[in-house]
Amino acid sequence: GSTRSLVIRVRALSGASVWGPEAVDASTSSAELRRRVATALGHPEGKVRLVLQLSTDCLASGDVGELPATDVSLAEAIGNPAASSQDIVELAVVLLTEMLDSQVCARALPGVYVAESTNHRVTRWPLGAPGRGEVVAGGNGRGQKSTQLAGPRGVFVDVSGRLLVAETGNDRVTCWVPGATSSILVAGGEGRGDRPWQLSEPHGVCVDNAGAVLVAEAGNHRVTRWPQGAEVGEVVAGGRGPGSELGQLDTPMGIFIDQRGALLVAEAGNSRVTLWRPGATQGEVVAGGGRGAGDELWQLGEPRGVCSDEHGTVFVAEAQNDRVTRWAPGAQEGVVHAGGMGQGDEAWQLNEPIDICLDDAGALYVAEAGKLRITRWTPGAERGEVVAGGHGRGTELGVGRSQLGSPCGVFIFSEVAAATAANLVAAGDLQADCSR
Repeated sequence: GSTRSLVIRVRALSGASVWGPEAVDASTSSAELRRRVATALGHPEGKVRLVLQLSTDCLASGDVGELPATDVSLAEAIGNPAASSQDIVELAVVLLTEMLDSQVCARALPGVYVAESTNHRVTRWPLGAPGRGEVVAGGNGRGQKSTQLAGPRGVFVDVSGRLLVAETGNDRVTCWVPGATSSILVAGGEGRGDRPWQLSEPHGVCVDNAGAVLVAEAGNHRVTRWPQGAEVGEVVAGGRGPGSELGQLDTPMGIFIDQRGALLVAEAGNSRVTLWRPGATQGEVVAGGGRGAGDELWQLGEPRGVCSDEHGTVFVAEAQNDRVTRWAPGAQEGVVHAGGMGQGDEAWQLNEPIDICLDDAGALYVAEAGKLRITRWTPGAERGEVVAGGHGRGTELGVGRSQLGSPCGVFIFSEVAAATAANLVAAGDLQADCSR
């Protein structure tokens, strides 16, 4: 008879698709699939974990688990051996490299993570309805100690639950394991400068497909990459002084790894967003650029934050224009996605949007430094809803009176991502020591 096929796609730490989609015989063992993926990506087989992340007809809703590293067939592993031979089931799986070596991470909680620059802390707020916030990093005054932050601007939570914070005031990136009260240095921290071991005004931070930390350095006009365990960073974009040539950057603020593993950089000084493919020495303009700062739809006004969706549409937070625009692949002008109705505090307005992030449902979260709030804009919505802050500058975390201090970074750690991390930790397969 005919053979059933499964269409497999492998996603990496950032969520980007790094292998497939590829049709695989359902009788193939999960161990063989792991070998194929490891070989294709150049990872040692023992360093690869494949984890179910997307519910399909053959998976219970919300089911998250690791494919066994045995000769069990894929059909048995997903628990649906009786499916029709005509079925083609697409599974999303997460590729993980075993991380570091000593400290097992506690459960990383889903939520809206916010870097508060003037409160020198990172707070976590519930997904969904507004709720009470909690401090997850810093909050002990401005300083250089491992328990403190200084001017945090960028925030990112990777699949292991590690919280990464770019501190402009300390010219460093620190890592906070879930439940920890102190951090570990992962980049910079050696004074402000342009040497390979230094950072200068770090703003955006993210993690690439190999688990390396990328940092946007506004002061050095470059993006550097810090592999796990590295004591120096390598320049992956810019680093040739401020300028508008395609090999240069000017005041990079926000960065994002897209579905293809390419780096998006929001350049406030050049009023553009550039895309840097792996190994490239020049960027490609994907929004604004060469047209000066302005509020026409073909222009950008102080782009600070950037992200993209699975279709390659780029979203840009424009602090000067009090709006977020979206740019389809190849588009010569953007479309207003949120705000753009003048600076203000009404639900349909934005006030100095600094950073943005998309959730799994396509809702856009916006960090508004001018209004001291985080707003969520669901697809097609003409107004946003406040999910954190909005009650003036301060440190209050309570429901209905929450306050923020210059929110400059926002990141969404979803229920699925949190469950994936928890599953691996429970199985003893994931460790999250942040040490170099």
